[in-house]
Amino acid sequence: MVRDCLSDHNRACLAEFLTGSTPILAVILNPLGFAANMGLYGGGAILIREATLRWRKRWGAVLLLGGAYAVGEEGFAAKTMINPNSPIIGNQL
Repeated sequence: MVRDCLSDHNRACLAEFLTGSTPILAVILNPLGFAANMGLYGGGAILIREATLRWRKRWGAVLLLGGAYAVGEEGFAAKTMINPNSPIIGNQL
C-alpha cells in the first residue's frame, strides 16, 4: 500500500519535470519548494487513486476527478483562472 502510494506520488511529480514546469535544478536549490510540489500534485494523485478504488470506478472517473482537481488547484488555489495578471502565469504574450 505504501509502496503504491509512493509510486503514484513520483509519477505525479515526474510530469512537472518532463514539462519543464519545475526545473531539476530547482529541486537541488530549493528542497522545501520541491516538498510543496510533491504535496500538491502527489497528494491529488493519491486522493484520486483512492477515490476510484473505493468507489470501484474506471478510467473515465479518473479523468473526471483529475479535471476537477486541476480546476480546483490551478484555478482557485493558484488563482490562475480568477486573476489573469497573476505572477504565477508569467508573460504569455
